[in-house]
Amino acid sequence: MAQQPHHFFRLLSILTLICSLYSIISADPQFHECASKQDTYLRSSSPCPPFASTPPPFPFSLSPGCGHPFFQLKCSSPHSTISINNLSFALLHFDPNSSSLLLSPQLSSLTSSTTMRPAATCSSDLSSIPAHSINLSGSPFRVSDSYCSRLSVLRSCSPPNLPNCSHCPWECKLVKNPLNLLRDCGSGTHSLQQQGCQTDILEYLDNFLKIGFQVEYDESQDSYFSSCRECKSKKGICGFNSSDPEKNFLCFQSRTPFSPTWIHQNGPNRVAILCSVSAALCLVIAVLVFGIVFRYRRLKSLKTEDDPTTLFLHRHRSASLLPPAFTFEELESSTNRFDPKRKIGDGGFGSVYLGQLSDARIVAVKYLHRHNQAAAAGRAFSTKSFCNEILILSSIHHSNLVKLHGYCSDPRGLLLVDKREMALADHVVSKIQMGLLRQVVDPVLGVDGETMNGIESVAELAFRCVAADKDDRPDSREVAEELRRIRSQAIGIK
Repeated sequence: MAQQPHHFFRLLSILTLICSLYSIISADPQFHECASKQDTYLRSSSPCPPFASTPPPFPFSLSPGCGHPFFQLKCSSPHSTISINNLSFALLHFDPNSSSLLLSPQLSSLTSSTTMRPAATCSSDLSSIPAHSINLSGSPFRVSDSYCSRLSVLRSCSPPNLPNCSHCPWECKLVKNPLNLLRDCGSGTHSLQQQGCQTDILEYLDNFLKIGFQVEYDESQDSYFSSCRECKSKKGICGFNSSDPEKNFLCFQSRTPFSPTWIHQNGPNRVAILCSVSAALCLVIAVLVFGIVFRYRRLKSLKTEDDPTTLFLHRHRSASLLPPAFTFEELESSTNRFDPKRKIGDGGFGSVYLGQLSDARIVAVKYLHRHNQAAAAGRAFSTKSFCNEILILSSIHHSNLVKLHGYCSDPRGLLLVDKREMALADHVVSKIQMGLLRQVVDPVLGVDGETMNGIESVAELAFRCVAADKDDRPDSREVAEELRRIRSQAIGIK
């Protein structure tokens, strides 16, 4: 009970800390994640071209789950990169007025992937041509018509400079039809004046990709943009569910559904209101916890005061000077449920058992007879006598006297716990009573199993002779016959 105040104040401190963090965790975690990325960009000196001093606007984002799922940027120099359908492109230019991007494939950043490798096996100087057609389907982007038209009129001078088509079928396919480079250009008509022929189609396409090709996106055809405008009107941050394959739009707000509507997000008194609410909540929780602890201690105190032994002892001596009180279950466990084999004595007022406490101390547990057990025999031990023995033994400290370790007052029995100072004979007796006779016999004697059986029979006979009840003791004739039987068995074995 002495440690309960410490536990109470420790619990109160934890609850106060939790309440103090209420205002911090009242916002959507993803809101802070997206906002912190923008703040980090403003404080950082690392460039993120083509954006100069301001953070990339929507639909671009530097953090997963923020912005538009097809506009996820990775800042680098000289060009930032954007991933479309698992293909990496350098963002060469961004024109917000025309909603267009100028992109160039980044094959060197995908050397570990076979989905977009350079066609170096057929021409070592083609560093930008991928190993398959560039596909933007499923994304909001489409290749600008002007760039598709440039490819549609591209032709090879006669005769065409074809590579080895058996080893390089993709390159041959590009030379015969350059529109295969961009899959989005494969359909539709493209009007443009025919330009001059090219002697090396592949080299032209390689330069075409290095300079970049333009893609456009239509905000009116993409629900992300209309949803984002509505989200920004509520002072939220646009994002999406990054763990969902559908990448559905989400609006992250600084106020969660658990925050009251009367706490304005940008109001000057928001922090003060949250602190007041947190303090009031902490006070209510503290009062409840204090009431529960107080009631628990009060109930336990009343339960203790109902015990006549405790009342008597506390009236005659301070609780700090009394020995500790054990529970009946503790002493029952220490004696193996008062096992008869653990009994080391039986007197007029009770039985003594050899016990081992949970801290490995060996003690003698005196189980006293109560009125309801032995009143007829005149051996009952009253509660007053029990208390007097506790008071006397706990006040005496001498090396030659028994030291009282504690007591137990329970409706099932009155018990005293003494320090067990065992002499050699007591040690041997306790070992025999616990069925450990083999630990007493010196192994140097080389006693075999049959001889040990004879020793155990003699020990059993000896204990019968000193039984507490005279009816259990054998007479001299029975003792002589048992000894002759044990001797004849030993001789027969030999």
